[in-house]
Amino acid sequence: MNTEREVEERLVRIGSIIDQAADVCEADPSVPQEVKDCVRQLDEESDEAKYEYLLENDRYAIGDHLSDLEDLINEARQACERSEGVNPALGNAIAEAGREVGELRQRLH
Repeated sequence: MNTEREVEERLVRIGSIIDQAADVCEADPSVPQEVKDCVRQLDEESDEAKYEYLLENDRYAIGDHLSDLEDLINEARQACERSEGVNPALGNAIAEAGREVGELRQRLH
């Protein structure tokens, strides 16, 4: 990625996708607490990454946050797999966030 603006836009997109997952968790009472907890952690880490990037404006410092996001996304995927009948929209949002984080990591290297 050539510009800091592109990184910022990607971080905002990741945050929006995770917000969608959080919305599904709030709207669907059948979502297990373990999945809700994973999504809440994802939301917090995404916000922290975005705000730190905006304050520091250092695209290399974002790497640790992206690693943490990837780990949390994997935990959320596993939690969804362990739970029967999880709303497909939630799984799709988590998968999409994973693709976006992976792509951003690749583009920064």
